[in-house]
Amino acid sequence: MIIIFKYTNLILLLTAFTVKADLYAFNSKDNQAFINGRVVDERKFPVPYAKVIVGNTEVLTDRQGKFVMTNVNTPYDLTVAEKTSSTAVIYKGLTITNPEIVLFGDLENRYSNYVSVIFSFPKIPEGGSAVAKLVSQEIFECKEVNALAGDSTAVLNFIWPASENYLKGQIVFILKDENGFQNIKFTDVTVNKNDIKKKVRITGKKGGTLKTSAVNVYLPSEKSLRNEFDASLNFFNYSSNSQIIFSEYKSDKQKIQVRVPDDLPITSKILLTDYGTYDNNSGYISYNYVSPGADVKLYTESPPELFTPSDNYLGTTENTNFTYSLGSGTGIYVLEFKSNNPYIRLYIVTSERQSRLSYLSRSEFYNFSYEFTWSVRKYITYFNTDEFVRPVFFKNNFSYRAVLYSNKRKFKTGYY
Repeated sequence: MIIIFKYTNLILLLTAFTVKADLYAFNSKDNQAFINGRVVDERKFPVPYAKVIVGNTEVLTDRQGKFVMTNVNTPYDLTVAEKTSSTAVIYKGLTITNPEIVLFGDLENRYSNYVSVIFSFPKIPEGGSAVAKLVSQEIFECKEVNALAGDSTAVLNFIWPASENYLKGQIVFILKDENGFQNIKFTDVTVNKNDIKKKVRITGKKGGTLKTSAVNVYLPSEKSLRNEFDASLNFFNYSSNSQIIFSEYKSDKQKIQVRVPDDLPITSKILLTDYGTYDNNSGYISYNYVSPGADVKLYTESPPELFTPSDNYLGTTENTNFTYSLGSGTGIYVLEFKSNNPYIRLYIVTSERQSRLSYLSRSEFYNFSYEFTWSVRKYITYFNTDEFVRPVFFKNNFSYRAVLYSNKRKFKTGYY
């Protein structure tokens, strides 16, 4: 006998089961709340037409990713499902009434506008280089581009939510030579979603004068740890996607001097992003904000360690406990379950150190053997799931953050 999964219905079946499993948690009429929330992806782009389920109530998000629910008993578990990517996320123990729910996973720009901009600038002199990047207070994505001596044009790709017809911001142009950073220029830009090969030019006038400072970075010395890091500019009151990466390092040295631009005309901080990977492929990404001239010691983080079930465990069911260690710091856990046949991505967001995958109660997982990969991420510093989904009012709060990730294990359903 062969079971053929209809992928378009897979998440609908998952969410239907989740509602049934969670009904028993909502038998009290006390502590009812009005929920006015939003669903976004990991870039903060709104996710339209996603299904949001709390108890026995189901709603769809609108074009802005917003949703409303009434008479919700708190605390509550919330499930969000996006059928085109076969992705669902379950949030445990929420009480907040205005959550910003993150739909994890790659949506492959399904709900995005995409425009290429041809950016021209004065020819870069011999021995010089430059970096250009869009910065904006709006939600967007744009990678910086590097230009070398002799260049006078570059192509910048702007991506922003499909729910917005246009994007406004500024292109930042930073010039550097063998003596360090020289000047910075800004030019306003507005792009429409129907623009084709839009052209933007920056003037030849001298921009704001910069000086070059140094940040001394001291790396951890653990032998089982591989370190890489980058340094970037983050601007106050701009979108977090406005950061400009201008230095990348992969080194075995314990001390590295990073040259950074100083005396910028707008308030900024230097962000040092440290990528640490252990021998078992667990690791962490930490975010440290510093000022030019600082001495910075990068500290290690201890990722969660997977306890049960054991690797390649056979016969996993909805009663199987997925457990893991505390890891360092205070934070919340995101369990990730992936299957390629059938294709599904499922996440559980919780403050607890164990969870069960209730979806595995479906009969096909008892009768046939399907393989999943699972792992755990820990996001610090958060004290509970409410803090994790609380909307951010400041574009960039310059506080310490880290994501710790375990190694991966596999398990199979069925008994053969």
